[in-house]
Amino acid sequence: MELSRSGGHTLTIGAAAGTRVWDAEIEGLGVGNTTHLFRGLVVLRQALGRGANSVASEVWLLYAIRERDYGWYSDLTDWAARYTDNRYMPIERRIDSLLDIPRSDLTKQDAALAYARSWNRLSTWHLKPWLAEDVCYASQHDSDEITCKADYLSYLEPKMKAVASSDMSVFAELGKTRTHPGHSNSPEPCVIMAQGSKDDISGVVLYQTQDGYIQRIEMCAVLPLPAIAVRTGRYPK
Repeated sequence: MELSRSGGHTLTIGAAAGTRVWDAEIEGLGVGNTTHLFRGLVVLRQALGRGANSVASEVWLLYAIRERDYGWYSDLTDWAARYTDNRYMPIERRIDSLLDIPRSDLTKQDAALAYARSWNRLSTWHLKPWLAEDVCYASQHDSDEITCKADYLSYLEPKMKAVASSDMSVFAELGKTRTHPGHSNSPEPCVIMAQGSKDDISGVVLYQTQDGYIQRIEMCAVLPLPAIAVRTGRYPK
């Protein structure tokens, strides 16, 4: 690895030694500073324009963050995909990030995404900010409805913790309902829930949004028919 110095001189160090030096620096920086450093380099590189195509530092930091499992690698790549158009960055350009959408633009598709991410991560972090205080949760398995955010989270979080501490697998797939006899509503975005395997479908989840919040969540096990929902193969995390 070569490190340029002022005056045109170059310092060359072995790759293994260089890796050890950088690893030590990352450990010294800690979680927050490493992430801030990555973001700063991305913004600086983008500001410099086409003449700055080498993204070796950013790539190395991104991999270092992923290897250390800081817990927000996916969110960080979402952010990078929005703030750089550099083709050398090893990130998938995602269209499903909720981090920067205006509150008033929240759609049923966005609600489905937030719900699916929460279940696939077994955490309410992605869902909680979008729930209305008087959100209503209904299930065709149960005649009782939950009618406020606090009660819904008190219901949902223990279920996720139980799954996380068991051998059970839960899958939340983005999809769309189909019209069929007995259910004349137009197709709409949904989350297809499955347990055990991706094909062991237990229901579909529908949403209503209002004023930038999720107003209603409905677990449907009968109508619309979960088995005929349009599947996408997307399990967002």
